[in-house]
Amino acid sequence: MLLGPALEAVGGSIGRRPLPFFAVSLLITALSLLTLYFLPFDIVLKFDDGYNRVDAPSIGELQSQINFFDSKVKPWYSALFAVPRNGSASITDNAEFNEVYKFYDKLMKLPIRGEGNQTIAYKDICGSMCDFNDILLYSSIFPPFTWPEDTIMFWYKANIGKHFFDLKLNERKDIVQANITALYFMVFPNDTQAVTDVSEFERVAQIAIDQHNANVTAKTTFTLHGPRGMELEIKRGTESFAVHFAIGLNVFCALQLIFFYFVNMAFKPISYLTNFVLWVAALLVPLCSLATSAAVHVLLGNHFNTLFLLSPIFAMILTCDGLFLIYFNWVRIGQTNKEHQTSLVLRSCGPSIFVVLSTALGFIVGSQMTVPEYANLSFFIGISLISIFFHTICLFVPTLVWIHSSNEHKPVDTGVKPTQTTCCCTKFLKKWSKLLSYSMVVKITAITSLVLFLGSSALVLPDTHGDLDYRQLLPEGSPNRMGVHFMSDKVWPQFLHILFIVERPPDFTNENDYARFKSMIRQLENLPGTIGREADMTWIKDFMRHNEIEEDAATLPMQNFRSFIDHAVYKAWRSGVRYEIDESGNLTLNKMIYMVAFNGTTTLAEKAQLIESCREVVRKYPEFRVYPFDTEVGMADSILHLMATVRQIPFLTLFSVSAFSLIALMNFVVAIVNAGLIFVIYAGTLAVMTFFGYTLNPFSVGYLMFAIAIAPKFTTHISYFLLQELRVPDHTKREQRVYTAFTKTLAPFMASWTCGFIFLLPTIFVKVQIFRELAAFHLTLHVIGLYVALLVLPSIICCLPKGLISTEFFYSRKK
Repeated sequence: MLLGPALEAVGGSIGRRPLPFFAVSLLITALSLLTLYFLPFDIVLKFDDGYNRVDAPSIGELQSQINFFDSKVKPWYSALFAVPRNGSASITDNAEFNEVYKFYDKLMKLPIRGEGNQTIAYKDICGSMCDFNDILLYSSIFPPFTWPEDTIMFWYKANIGKHFFDLKLNERKDIVQANITALYFMVFPNDTQAVTDVSEFERVAQIAIDQHNANVTAKTTFTLHGPRGMELEIKRGTESFAVHFAIGLNVFCALQLIFFYFVNMAFKPISYLTNFVLWVAALLVPLCSLATSAAVHVLLGNHFNTLFLLSPIFAMILTCDGLFLIYFNWVRIGQTNKEHQTSLVLRSCGPSIFVVLSTALGFIVGSQMTVPEYANLSFFIGISLISIFFHTICLFVPTLVWIHSSNEHKPVDTGVKPTQTTCCCTKFLKKWSKLLSYSMVVKITAITSLVLFLGSSALVLPDTHGDLDYRQLLPEGSPNRMGVHFMSDKVWPQFLHILFIVERPPDFTNENDYARFKSMIRQLENLPGTIGREADMTWIKDFMRHNEIEEDAATLPMQNFRSFIDHAVYKAWRSGVRYEIDESGNLTLNKMIYMVAFNGTTTLAEKAQLIESCREVVRKYPEFRVYPFDTEVGMADSILHLMATVRQIPFLTLFSVSAFSLIALMNFVVAIVNAGLIFVIYAGTLAVMTFFGYTLNPFSVGYLMFAIAIAPKFTTHISYFLLQELRVPDHTKREQRVYTAFTKTLAPFMASWTCGFIFLLPTIFVKVQIFRELAAFHLTLHVIGLYVALLVLPSIICCLPKGLISTEFFYSRKK
């Protein structure tokens, strides 16, 4: 037992001179607060960056798109959806479509701000993206529309597949009925004014939409799906979570006070004021710990992200676990000398608290992993765990020494006699201890249930995967849910364009080069879910039509490119191809876009897999340097990387807790059992949630990182105290030893479990799905933790041969 003597010495020092320890804790807290006040730090609340590996393909793909459009920043996107008010009508009917056209034209000219004597509208800021929807407007001249390509201006073909959804087609693929049309807005806001302009456009456009939709005589209703509206609704949902979080926090604090009160009532009562001071000290420990870890975080140049919102929950739960154990054993031991009492308390329960918080090492090492924001959070959790242990020892324990006279408590014989609990609890503990010690039914039930649970988890865990439906972020009843519905349930499943940015276009006059390029396109068009070549968009198709070239042509007459690109209809392709023509008429193609249409994509996870399939194809043709791109490519990559994070961090933390369990327990078998059951709690939580249809997202993965830090508290204290009682050779019956171990740890364990369980219970009623999911993860973790702690763990330890739970590290042959 290496940690016991060290902590005993620390306890003796605190018992003799509590003031220096208390002062150091307050001084570090004060310096931390000053650091946070004077040192600038960033709070990044978006999921746009940092949730992918540093070598993620999406980083290059996003940059390729920015470079292609000669921009400095990511583009701003928005979509306008229109549906006929009359359910039997079609959006392609003259009256409905003309109304859509006029309203779109109105939005393009809607004043955003004034500049001198002029007003600035969207048409003044959209630049080369202003003609994004022109093809649809040309197509409106000659209905009926043919999907996905329509004939415009008598003989030219135009792709309108991206504009009409929820369709009924006849045999000729003419649109008989279309329930949805989509128009798109895109701007590259390269300066602060442009960022303000697009946000203001979204605001005034929403006002115009609300006014239009309020007109009962209108033929159509509109829905705007844009970042500003989403951000406002996500903020509203977060505010709702904050209210329920505050309720849980208040209940948590009240339960802490109640625990201190009842522990005091079980022994010689102290004054209410003294009890209140102790409670305040207990609340200060997690606050001081968070301040210290935040200051260290900032001093090292790190920033905070959205996942840090969960850190108060984690800090409060883990802090109260150690405080309850320390205080209960303080009043239970009841020595007359404060120095001796403090030494005994820290020697008694300090090692198990240390092991619970020892995952800090795993989290700090985990901060070197390749997903920056999770690495950022991992480091913060690691520092927080160290801070919690430090302030628990240096702030709470000195407070105990000051405000509690040791002789106020009735001494208890720690060897045999039970503490002064109620008769009901005493009888239950004795009966349960006897069953755990001798009942084969209980042991077989525990082991069998564990095996079944592990087997079921092993079958379910392979189905765990990442995904994110943006409706999960929005409050129920939010008007913005309709925009997500249109995009996720209508647009993606029917017509999803993946852009392929070709940074080194082939030499179309070279037969071999062009053949390689066509081979790549054929492979892309043969991927699962492709609609067909008629739905693809590229200047090559229109160039071949313009020059009446056959599909199987070995080369292209690029000397005709200028007449093509200057044509009234085809000049729109200037935004899709980057070229130079010198004074001699020689053409150089620098970059180009090729768009392949897919259908059947219903989730972000499926889109991520589709993009990955596209990457596999283009990697075979490095000479063209092709980047597949979609507006969700960054988030899609982050979804693909979630499972790696879920595996990496637990591995590191379990290794850490295993190592420190060996040091603290000095028993190989019990240390391995303890670490193994921590993994069972973590993996079991993930398996249960997967079984009920939950998927991983950045929020739930963030919580799981906190969960693996919380999980050791369910097993470590009980395994530690059981080992202390069972390993000492004497003639006391095993049931009495188990009972004694439970009297030392069960009351603080159940108090800590109750506080932790209650904390997020109110969040179950938040009308935002992603926060309800966090609460479900949290409650599941605590239910499984209770099952393991009270049934599985003691049953396994009581099943072990005496030689494996002796004072020896591995095995003792002594009887």
